[in-house]
Amino acid sequence: GTAAIFLLAAAIGCDARYNFAQKEIQKAQKNRAQRNLHASLIANSRRLSEDEEEEQAQFSFDVTGYSLKYSRCQMVEQYNDEAAAGGEDGQSSPMVKKRFAVLRLCPTSSCDASKQVGCASGYGQYMVEMDTYLQAMQQYREDLKEGYCNYCEDYMQAVYEAVENGEDEVDEDDMDRVRRKRRLEGEDEGEDEDEMEDEEEGEDEDEMDEEEDREEEENEEEDEEEEDMEEEEDEEVEEDEDEEVEENAAVDYSTFDYYSACVNYQNDCAEEEADGYYEPINVEEYFECGELDYEDNYGNKLYVGVRCANDAFSLKLGVFSDEFCTEYVGHQYNIDTVSGLSLSTADMSVYYTEECISCQESSNPYRNVEEDQEDDDDIAEICVNIYNDAAKCEANMFTSNSYGDSDDTSCTFIQNVLKGSYNEKGQIYLDLQEYYSQAGYHEEQDSEVTGTQTFFLVVFIVGSVALLGYATMLHNKITKSGKNSGTEGLYAKEGGETA
Repeated sequence: GTAAIFLLAAAIGCDARYNFAQKEIQKAQKNRAQRNLHASLIANSRRLSEDEEEEQAQFSFDVTGYSLKYSRCQMVEQYNDEAAAGGEDGQSSPMVKKRFAVLRLCPTSSCDASKQVGCASGYGQYMVEMDTYLQAMQQYREDLKEGYCNYCEDYMQAVYEAVENGEDEVDEDDMDRVRRKRRLEGEDEGEDEDEMEDEEEGEDEDEMDEEEDREEEENEEEDEEEEDMEEEEDEEVEEDEDEEVEENAAVDYSTFDYYSACVNYQNDCAEEEADGYYEPINVEEYFECGELDYEDNYGNKLYVGVRCANDAFSLKLGVFSDEFCTEYVGHQYNIDTVSGLSLSTADMSVYYTEECISCQESSNPYRNVEEDQEDDDDIAEICVNIYNDAAKCEANMFTSNSYGDSDDTSCTFIQNVLKGSYNEKGQIYLDLQEYYSQAGYHEEQDSEVTGTQTFFLVVFIVGSVALLGYATMLHNKITKSGKNSGTEGLYAKEGGETA
């Protein structure tokens, strides 16, 4: 009974803290728009675009000494005006669940990828709406791959040219020369294609027919010649490959700094193409709740979106019965059947990675996104993007600065979410047994007595002792007074009779 009362009180407090934290998130997004720092990642997936001074001004501490660690996915139930109005499908409940990602900025030196929360001290905690987090991570991954592929393509070309010229290293001037050459080749190819299209459009149909006839006649003769030529070319290619292997064996590529990192870049940068049996799934299409072209036997629509798994860390695609992706019905419907795609095999592991992502730009140029390569600061863009959109609690950081975003209420709410106070349905645990049996990360209930609680406890104890002493004193006075009054009366009565 006492535990239930305690948890109920905590639930009321957490609900108030949730509303406050939600306002903090909305305030952060509003301030972001007012400062025109970047466009909303929820409405669209455009990247943050701001100059270096504005970027550094975001932080009142040196963020380059920290790493970003994804810590938790959590659904939180909240009131929604659209749902209260009935929604498109006559939503009966005014409560909807909103997905959040909780992250920590840990000191890079102590960030442990094997720990779900990354670190135990000197950290800042942040909570951001899940779709915002997913869009930021998706953009980051795409930009990181594009930066790697573009850099390595230019770098390997510069390496081959350096080898031909008898040089044993590649500098920035060599890279600039390769980039200029590639741009010029691209422009020339574009002009050639335009000219060819114009020529093809200007040809007469009669000339085309004549050419086709001539080609048909020549094809038979050329087939035999081509076969002979192909055999000769194959022999020449084999000889060239043998010569190239011998030349490469004689070249010491260890003098080229990024050769080992870039030599196989084409394998990593090859586009994944669909074949007859497998079609690549773009999970980013389902970051927001989307309607499926499917209805159940009762004519009800189904929706697909991202959900938090039972471990409160992993992310999966799931089937829902409402437009807000609130009511999960994946146990009733097979997601592959209702979607017509193999969504159950969709890999979202890159979005809930265990790695610590450094907020300092890498010293290796192929590991930076394009914006980081072009700007003059050393702050990684992914940290800027997420920091701007998040509710913040920086009270636990090792710094003497005071932060305006470290309100106790906001910090308490974020901490409650992180330590598992909410269940998979977004509701606060009211049963301690259920709380301790949850599959996701959770902490022991905080048993620490606060200063306020200590003060009132002392006042209560002292007051109780004082009242007890006062009551004892009164009791003794009354008892003593009663005894004295009784004795005097007895003497007076006996004296009267004697007289």
